[in-house]
Amino acid sequence: MKAGIFIPGLGEAFPGTTIKGYAQRLANEMDYANPVQLKFYTTEERFEYAGKCSTDCITIWSKNGDIVKREYRLYDFSYAKTLTRNYEEKSVITRCLLIFKTIILKSPILFKRLFKANVWGYQSKRLRLLSFYTFGIFLVMALAGISLIPAVITLIEEIFDNKTLHNALTNHKEITEFAVVSKKLILGFTSFILLGLSFFPAVQKSVSGFATEFCCVDNYLELGKRRQALIGDLNALVEFIAEKETAELADNEDEFKLHFHAYSFGSILALDLLYPFGSTPVSRIAQLTECLITVGCPYEYIQSYYPVYFKNRDTNTVSLKKWYNVLSVADALSSNFRNDAHPLPAQYSFSEIGPIAENIQYEVSPADPSGIWNFLSLYSLKAHQFYWDGSAGGQSCLKDIYTRLAQDKFLS
Repeated sequence: MKAGIFIPGLGEAFPGTTIKGYAQRLANEMDYANPVQLKFYTTEERFEYAGKCSTDCITIWSKNGDIVKREYRLYDFSYAKTLTRNYEEKSVITRCLLIFKTIILKSPILFKRLFKANVWGYQSKRLRLLSFYTFGIFLVMALAGISLIPAVITLIEEIFDNKTLHNALTNHKEITEFAVVSKKLILGFTSFILLGLSFFPAVQKSVSGFATEFCCVDNYLELGKRRQALIGDLNALVEFIAEKETAELADNEDEFKLHFHAYSFGSILALDLLYPFGSTPVSRIAQLTECLITVGCPYEYIQSYYPVYFKNRDTNTVSLKKWYNVLSVADALSSNFRNDAHPLPAQYSFSEIGPIAENIQYEVSPADPSGIWNFLSLYSLKAHQFYWDGSAGGQSCLKDIYTRLAQDKFLS
């Protein structure tokens, strides 16, 4: 008997990746690949574990006439609320101030990477410039949020209308003109932001959520904040699944094995669980884990801007049979684990003696991400969502994932 844990990406940055959609896509691929008399369908349940946590469980069944068989089961690990718990009560302005602070603190390595790539991983000049450009947009977002403080508008008015300042600048015509123009620009920018948010409240909510996730991820990677809580909850989920699935073993089954399906930042959580820093994984994980599937794993991006994050990992306890890594050359956040732009095969791991992933390339469009418009519109970041369509019935990378899992006997 086999089951998997699905660890999604973060909601505001890359929405639409739910366990229900992921499981349905996997069931569809099973249906397409097997004889026509076999019909595959899913059922959904919800379980509580560890007293305070819950998980959605999707079971994939096959039906051939009157014979019904369980094929696979997926549990989700929803971690966004735990990650952002300390920031939920903070105002939009406070969150934007935190983004501003984060970008200022990261500015030395941002400028360093602009001119010099990291030793490990392939980061072309285009991708490094894209990263710098993206952080610049974050900075504008932060400044836009900060400008919403009504007191700022009043302060600007008082400064520029101050008679003492006006008299001091009377004899300096150029400075006076510059001050007047600056005042109009700042007030105009602030008014534009306020007007836009009044007509589009959803934008304010989205910016607020994105700001929270951005700061929380930085604190997780830089300082380890909430890491113990997240890994503790994930360990508890593994234990709950192990107890439940072992109790349900059929008479002809003698063992239960576990797979991890992780997307985007969820890939980092999976690696932190299986190959922790400063400790060893719990024995249950070492006993049960059979394979890891990562989709759009941002290892190389994190390695570039948090260069010590993956150092000193325990790689001796968990022995994976396979690690499948789905990537796209259009996706700026995915990793090919190579020192060049070629997608296949992987040449190194996240650690000097870590497991080597089996890369699976998945592309949707031949669009050139280096084009001017695609660059300015952040196409390479948008491509991080292109591993599946919004509809569970659309084509997705699950076809390639299922094919490999079936070939290697992890699924039937």
